[in-house]
Order: sequence, then C-alpha cells, then structure tokens
Amino acid sequence: MLIAIALEDAYFLGVLSSKVHVTWALTAGGRLGVGNDPRYNKTRCFDPFPFPVPTPDRQQKIRDLGERLDSHRKRIQAQHPDVTITAMYNLLEKIRAGEPLTDKDREFNNKALVSTLKQIHDELDAAVFEAYGWDDLKDEGGKVKDEMNEIILERLVALNAERAEEERNGLVRWLRPDYQHPVKPNSANDRNYY
Repeated sequence: MLIAIALEDAYFLGVLSSKVHVTWALTAGGRLGVGNDPRYNKTRCFDPFPFPVPTPDRQQKIRDLGERLDSHRKRIQAQHPDVTITAMYNLLEKIRAGEPLTDKDREFNNKALVSTLKQIHDELDAAVFEAYGWDDLKDEGGKVKDEMNEIILERLVALNAERAEEERNGLVRWLRPDYQHPVKPNSANDRNYY
C-alpha cells in the first residue's frame, strides 16, 4: 500500500522522518505479511499524530534538515541508480545497532554515503526533540537516546489528549489551513472573515 502525504513544506518531511514520528507510527500502525512488516495506516499513524508547535527558528531548522535529507537521498539515487532507499535504511539500521559491517557493507556505505544519512537523521531527531521541548531525552552529546521509545510514546499520547481537548474547545491546529479551513468572505463586497 502506498501512502502519499501531499505537503510541500519540508518541515513536515522533517518531522515525519524523525525518531518521534517513526516511534509513533511503528506502535500505532499495524503489521502485515510473512515478515510481520510494519504498515503505515493514515488514520492511525498520521491523523492523530500531534505535531510539535515550534518557534519559527526551530521550524526553519527542521525544514532545512528535511530539505537536506530529501536532497541527499535524491542525489545518491541519481548518481547510483542501483542504490535503493530500502538498502540505504537497512544499512543505517545496522550501523545504529552497532553491528559489525562486512566489506560489502563498507563498500555500500562509501557509495551511498549512509554515514551522512545517519548524521542528517541524528541532527533532525535532535531538532524535532527541541521543537517538542524534550531536550531531557538527549544524551550529553545532544543525540537522542535510543532507549527513550516508551517515554516518547507516553509524551505523544499525553500531547494527543491535550490536542483533542483543544479541538473540543475550538482550537484546531491545521497543517494546511488554506486548504483545510479556508477563510471566505460573506459576499464579494464584504471582507469580514469568520
């Protein structure tokens, strides 16, 4: 199944590519197939996900990192058509797990610059944690601690409950307000917006 998220702002790519959203999606989404592979379900993974409400500077930082992530992956695939996103992320997970790399892995890492991909993701994760105000979940070096998944989920569930209460009280945090909740004048001559 293909899920397309039609948001042109790289800020959203950054947040959705972060450890925060991946942790949420792997827990909220289902599993399918012989390999029990994760499945992204829009109504369970995307719709209830509580995006951060960052300062403009922090939002720009996430946007810049989202653009860097996108351009890095596109550039590598343009230079090496045989390199797939799946292969890049499989090696990234092996590196993150601290598994020993084979000669073939090292050769692929040099070709696909997976270590650079890891660096971008580490910076992106740190920026998204800052946007949520969760600096306490980072280690002394500023990297997100691997064992924080349960705390991430607890905080996201609590934030989701806060957002649901806000919506009941009339505050909706639209991702695309011009599309989702356009403000329209009452008539051609009346410019009072509701």
